Order: sequence, then C-alpha cells, then structure tokens
Amino acid sequence: MKTTALESVLSWALVNAYTPEQRAQVAEAASELSALRERLEALDGIVRAGTRTDYSPPVRRHPIDLQQRFERFHRDNPDVLVAVIDLARQLKRAGRSKCGMKAIFEVLRWRDLVPGAPQIAAQLNNDYTAPYARAAMAAAPDLTGFFDLRESAHDSDLAAIRQLDLFDRA
Repeated sequence: MKTTALESVLSWALVNAYTPEQRAQVAEAASELSALRERLEALDGIVRAGTRTDYSPPVRRHPIDLQQRFERFHRDNPDVLVAVIDLARQLKRAGRSKCGMKAIFEVLRWRDLVPGAPQIAAQLNNDYTAPYARAAMAAAPDLTGFFDLRESAHDSDLAAIRQLDLFDRA
C-alpha cells in the first residue's frame, strides 16, 4: 500500500519529538497505525480473493442442455408455440417481412399482465428465443425466413426440433 499522509506526519513527528514522552506517544501511534494497516491489507486480500477481475460474464451451468430444457418447457407449455406462430402470422399479414423473437416474447409477457387474457408466458425464458424461432419456422412453413437466425451451437438441434412431435397444434 502507499504511504499515507498520516504515516508521513507520524514519521516527521518521530524525528522532531522534543521529549521522550512525545517520542513514545508517536511510536505508539505509529504501531497502532501499522497494525491497522495490516488488518486493512488482510481484509483487502479477502475481498479481492472473492472478487472476479476478468469481468467476463458468468458461465451458466445447467444440468441439462438448452435443447432438452426447451423440449421440457414446450411439453409443459404447448400454447406458447401456438401463440408465437399466431403473433408472427399477424405481423406477416400486417406487412412485416421480419420480426425478432424477443419482441414476440415481450408481447406474450405483456399479454400476461392484461386481466382476463390467457396466461401463457409464465416463466418464459429468453434462452428459448432461438429454439422457438427455429420451432416456429419448422412447424409453420409459411414463416420460413420470418425470423433471422444467427449461427448457434444449437443449429444442429434444428433437425431434432423438426423430429419432435410437438407441433400438432400449430
């Protein structure tokens, strides 16, 4: 740690103390300051040890992969895909040629806030936007190309999505 102003003053006072009593008081204050500094350094080490310094986003660890979580969520909430396809078709009829799945998710979440509206977006996770975009286009060929798809580690799951028997209501 850097020398503090207080330490500089104590050093000056130790050199310029007139009496042995003054020197003893300055030496005691310097000792207390030194002990305090050691405690602060120890605490700083503890804090830094628990602090990430790389500032990279945390790695999410799930016991199952995204595709399996998506399939489970879809089986428990089949109305979500139906609503996604319905909204995408409404937008297409209104003249839109493209839309982001996150926008559709937000509309579904907003609808859940409206009293009396069907509650279909409970616990809708943004992790599922890519699988739902792929699933919507697989289940509704008229929506092919409606969602821009980025390259994903789960692109190979598109074949698996098409194989799923989850789209009978779409």
